[in-house]
Amino acid sequence: MVMLQPYPSKGLYVHLLKPGHLPGEDDALAGPVVACIADAGSARVPAVYVNSAATSWDGLESALKDQLKLRAKWVVYVETEPNVNWAHVANAVDAAKGLHATVVLADIRRPTCR
Repeated sequence: MVMLQPYPSKGLYVHLLKPGHLPGEDDALAGPVVACIADAGSARVPAVYVNSAATSWDGLESALKDQLKLRAKWVVYVETEPNVNWAHVANAVDAAKGLHATVVLADIRRPTCR
């Protein structure tokens, strides 16, 4: 018996920040929208920040929407501290993708969460 899946999984499409390019250089007046995931220690859910303002995981999508609604380009930069589980990063990417925003993973050694 063969079971066909009507919509094959596509994964999470993201962009990567170019080396030497700072988040938000394209929208200098409004600044970047940055979702930062901060490590809370082992066996704890990490904290999430939108433009340095703490938010809950349940309120992440609405916080992103509030920051994006007045911008011409809907771009969300996702930063994470070391040791954060990839599942939490994927949840943040999924929240931004749910708003039809372009997601850019920022390779930043010192995230600006707080």
